Amino acid sequence: MEWRFPDVGEGLHEAQIVKWYQSEGEEAVQDQPLLDVETDKAVVTIPAPTTAPIEKILFHEGDTVRVGEVVVTFATGAAHEAAPMREQEASLPEEMDSVLRPVARQGKGPVLATPSVRRLARERGVDISGIGGTGAGGRVMAEDVEKAAAGEATSLVTLPPAGQRAGLASGPAGDLERRPLVGIRKRIADNMARSWAHAVQVTVFEEMNATNLVALRSELNTRVAEEDRFTFLPFIAKATSKMLSRFPDLNSALDEEASEIVTYGRHNIGVAVDDPEGLTVPVLHDIDRLSIKEASRELKRLIQGARDHSLSREELTGSTFTITNYGTIGGVYATPIINYPEVGILGLGPVRRRPVVGENDQIVAADTLTLSLTFDHRVIDGGYASRFLTGLIQLLSDPFLLMVEL
Repeated sequence: MEWRFPDVGEGLHEAQIVKWYQSEGEEAVQDQPLLDVETDKAVVTIPAPTTAPIEKILFHEGDTVRVGEVVVTFATGAAHEAAPMREQEASLPEEMDSVLRPVARQGKGPVLATPSVRRLARERGVDISGIGGTGAGGRVMAEDVEKAAAGEATSLVTLPPAGQRAGLASGPAGDLERRPLVGIRKRIADNMARSWAHAVQVTVFEEMNATNLVALRSELNTRVAEEDRFTFLPFIAKATSKMLSRFPDLNSALDEEASEIVTYGRHNIGVAVDDPEGLTVPVLHDIDRLSIKEASRELKRLIQGARDHSLSREELTGSTFTITNYGTIGGVYATPIINYPEVGILGLGPVRRRPVVGENDQIVAADTLTLSLTFDHRVIDGGYASRFLTGLIQLLSDPFLLMVEL
């Protein structure tokens, strides 16, 4: 019996397989977990449609499957009764040995590739039999097809056994642990690689005296209920939106095919949220239309939802500019990677007490905040980026101007 990948809702047409709960030959139980898939950073557990031994798994962990494609077949009838239990064809370390570079197929055996990858190859006009697969066991991945279509595919090579590879057989403390790059971590890796490959990224840094901003936040927090107390983020996000109105090229994207700069009419601020499973970027839509209090409440809701993995697809998409607050973890300076195809991303260091030069060249203790702005140099220049960052600092440094503007 064939089982096809179902529509998991929200208009999504594909998902990445994260985990199988049974292997080939093992029995699946109806309504019990069969596999986990990830769609736009939300992990969904799909139950088994029947009770029967698994005959063949056609998509494996890390593969992308589209709605309607056959994912697994179940043994039925006589095959059901006689279905043998068998070991997996290859252990995890052996499968993962082949992800390091393309692997040649032995002889003229079949090409290892999922139906979606084969379809992609046809659409790109690529002969899939001549591609060196970088997936497990030489499996041809979508990235391999794209590289071949762009004339970047590497030639087929045969890897020696893992134990014969210098530096890879074991680590300093013994055997290496290998695990598949799947789920949110895989999505992040793909997004970062695409961003770095396309955008010409440059970062400028600045430091501001945050004494007045700290005082403003402290004063406001004495006047609101505990659940409404402010972090620094809503002030910075609102000030960023104000500056995007003055520097609209930072609230844009580059349409490479049309060679056009597309400026967004909305201010949708993505906020990078750290999570044990990987970085998630919920989106604060239309922040320019929210009060500082409304923005604060919405940010708290989105951040908690990101950590709970309970946000909808709409709440995780549509950003026009991104803020990453790496200072909450401990970084003072960083060069954040653009959330492609956006043009800029603002990085925030920690607010901390440091000695600064005050009036009359006196050394005094003050609250300081470090900021970094990474921008796509194809769209804007360093002067434009520096003026944006300087204007943002001026706005955040003057509490009266800040409140008037917000």
